[in-house]
Parts: sequence; C-alpha cells; structure tokens
Amino acid sequence: MATKTATPAKKNQDNAEANRMKRLLRTQKSQPNNLQIVAALKTTRIHRKTPVKPVWSASARRLAQLFKSVTGRFDPSILSSNAEVSRAALARPGPGTLAYKCKQMPPNPFSIYTQVVGTGWN
Repeated sequence: MATKTATPAKKNQDNAEANRMKRLLRTQKSQPNNLQIVAALKTTRIHRKTPVKPVWSASARRLAQLFKSVTGRFDPSILSSNAEVSRAALARPGPGTLAYKCKQMPPNPFSIYTQVVGTGWN
C-alpha cells in the first residue's frame, strides 16, 4: 500500500504573496512603463499588520446599544480602561439625555369630554 508523503500546507500568507506577485506581473504586462511595479516586485514584505483585537467586541457593542437606547447618546470613552476617563464620560451630560418626551397635559383632564374622546391619558 502506497502512502502519501506529508506535504506542508500552504499558509494564507504564502497564498496572498503568490497572488500579489501574479497581480503585479499582470499589471506590469499591461503597463510596462510603470516604475512602481518594478519596485514592488523587489519586496516581499507584509503590507498590513492584521489587527490584534477588533475595535468593537460583541459585549462592547451591546453596552453601547444599551446606553444609546436609555440616554440617547453614547460616548466611546465610557469603555476606556482608564477609570478616570470612563467616570468623566459617564458624568458628562449630553443632549437628549431622556429617551422619552413628556406628554402635554390637556387643559381639563377630568372633564367628561376628555374621558370619552381621550387624549392619550386614559
């Protein structure tokens, strides 16, 4: 019975680099006078460092939505790991701190007409 030799799996980085070279060569064929492509073909560096931590985690997003629904605003400084910064952001008043608007009191709320027709107070 024949066994396969173990071949190392290609990493995503290797595939990305190979794809990048293919794109550069294709572009060089269509634009032979472009000097930037010549310089790019000489380097094999990683162009972008992937983020270590996502900007909005699921729990931070839920907390922001909760603050927004209750107070009508959300300051991202509330999520700061610095206690003084987050405390100051919590204490800072903002426009629309109430999520509801008070209803206007009818001129005569206890009249028979108001009780029959209704103005949203029954």
